[in-house]
Amino acid sequence: MKAVIFLDNINKVTSDVNSIHFIQSVAESIIEFGIDSLSFISNNELINYNKLLEQYSNLDIKILNLADTYNFYNVIKSVLDYVDEEFYLIDGNFFFDADITLMKDFSANKNNVLGLRMADYDSSLDFYKIDNDYNIKLLKNIDENSYLDGYVSSGRYFLKKSLIIDLLNKNKFINEQDFIDLLLENKQLLGLPLGGKFIQNTHKSEDLINNWLKTERKSAQFMDRDGVINKNTGYAFGTDLELLEQAFAIVKRANENNQHLIVVTNQSGVARGYYTDNDVHLTHEYIQETYNSKNLKIDAFYHSPYYFEKATIIEYKKETLTRKPEPGMLLKACQDFKIDMRNSSMIGDNPKADLIKLPYLKCEIVDFETAL
Repeated sequence: MKAVIFLDNINKVTSDVNSIHFIQSVAESIIEFGIDSLSFISNNELINYNKLLEQYSNLDIKILNLADTYNFYNVIKSVLDYVDEEFYLIDGNFFFDADITLMKDFSANKNNVLGLRMADYDSSLDFYKIDNDYNIKLLKNIDENSYLDGYVSSGRYFLKKSLIIDLLNKNKFINEQDFIDLLLENKQLLGLPLGGKFIQNTHKSEDLINNWLKTERKSAQFMDRDGVINKNTGYAFGTDLELLEQAFAIVKRANENNQHLIVVTNQSGVARGYYTDNDVHLTHEYIQETYNSKNLKIDAFYHSPYYFEKATIIEYKKETLTRKPEPGMLLKACQDFKIDMRNSSMIGDNPKADLIKLPYLKCEIVDFETAL
């Protein structure tokens, strides 16, 4: 499979040596996913690619320097002679370690795909929303006080050459946002949320990236809390919990299979004023201690205290991807843990919340309480 990495500001914040290291890191983050041909396009003729060529001598490598003619239209146009009908386009100006093959599988000959990553709300970024069919819409006139986070471009694309050629023949565009807008206008782009480590190119990024690349990628068993780990008595918190035996078995199996075990739970009781965010943390500490006493490991707890429609505490009245069935808590876990999402799964008791909006994630609905 072929991939194109484009670089337009790679040398603005780092030395040439660090630039090459950063480019190598971006390449490393995608090569593990079956890439056998790489094209690098930049506007910086000073970058010395010799080390890159030596390291990846087993790959088909092409270096293209557009210098003064660099814009996004020319980036796209210049690579079409080197790619097959389907190819990956990668923004090499930042590191985002996500499984790009999920985009290929999702496309299934349907359309171009833009990988989306979750980001905290920032007025300088373009934010998108997706519907149940993964059609993308640019969010406009956002109320900055209402949004906690959202989807932005991950700079990872899976593209169809024939569709792109047709687009180039009909339109001229300068920057990446114009390219996205044209694809959306022509209904030729779907959005797929991806989870992975996001690191910007700074003087401090080298050690962070090195440590991440050395980390083992493992699948995760995600679990809901109320109704799965403990009996759902309605806004449960504290230490007076009835822990469910079936959950101990699930955690034990995940531990034995060398999986991450991660709890993801909506806790709108915080937004409604029934208990505090600190109460939730103390509850999770109690559950963690109980599992530890049985030599069982839970890697992390993530909870969403937000509920835009029904919050009585104003700070928790936020639009957020962290509230299930949106996948925000799982995507946050992918930033903290190197997770193989293709082979991960979710267990919950509520189909309205626990059928997570990720088409590649296996979700199972269970009823542990009926068996009590």
